[in-house]
Amino acid sequence: MLIFNYCPTSGEYLGTSVAREDPMESGRYLIPANATATPAPALNHGETAIFDGDNWRVVPDYRGRSVCGLDLDGYYTGLTELTLGETPDARRILADPPAPGLHRARWNGQAWIDGRTTDEILDSYEDAIEARLDQFAQSRGYRHGDRLASYKSSANATW
Repeated sequence: MLIFNYCPTSGEYLGTSVAREDPMESGRYLIPANATATPAPALNHGETAIFDGDNWRVVPDYRGRSVCGLDLDGYYTGLTELTLGETPDARRILADPPAPGLHRARWNGQAWIDGRTTDEILDSYEDAIEARLDQFAQSRGYRHGDRLASYKSSANATW
């Protein structure tokens, strides 16, 4: 006789085994603890069965999946986990984490986007340009790029 085994703490379906016949009573089978003769239901991907002591119920199972946490504005807060029976929601989505180089990653409903404001992006570009000018100025013996400001409009070919 086929029996269906479940976890003693969560009731989660673990698999099947064969019950042994009772040596004292022919035709009767011994069902050990944490097992039942009630067949477990068919499951789809992302589901598991839980035995409640009388019946099986099917619950969502997103354990082991990449789940990203979001704040109220949709900004990435880090990886999180869903427990057995929990489902994704507005603050926990099924998605791969954003690329490491993406600044202030924000979920737009379909993909991760740069969550910086226009002013923050412009500030970032200005900082990068200033750093490049400083690097160039230092290669020419100046301390900072702003020391070369009078040469920006110069016809000097070396600048």
